[in-house]
Amino acid sequence: MDKLVVKDYTSKNTQDCCICGEKIDAMVNPDTGKEIWTKGHNALPIKDGRCCSDCNNKIVVPLRIMGAISDKVQKISDLSIDAVKDYDTAVLTEVEVREGTKHLKKASKNLTKARKIAQQVQALLNGLDRKLDNGKD
Repeated sequence: MDKLVVKDYTSKNTQDCCICGEKIDAMVNPDTGKEIWTKGHNALPIKDGRCCSDCNNKIVVPLRIMGAISDKVQKISDLSIDAVKDYDTAVLTEVEVREGTKHLKKASKNLTKARKIAQQVQALLNGLDRKLDNGKD
């Protein structure tokens, strides 16, 4: 089987790269030096045309890879945003719990005061009841 090598080699059969404008390099058989392919690489999604190996390797292929993983990156991004929203909700919930606890403690103190006042009022009422009961006799 013949080995194919991309070589910095141009011939009358090569065209200009649609990305950088330089001549497209040809694939040649290293043993025979015979041109195997002179039409370069598909330049999509950058441009509709043919490109050299350098532009293919540095621009086209990385962009294709990014396109292939962009959906996954978007899903990861969405999950990250959801996680942050959940975290924010958890933090807010903690804050709300702390604030609620403060209010409950204050309410508890107020209830304790109210209970003491109610006990004092009850004691006064009991005393009035006794006096009234004693007055009836």
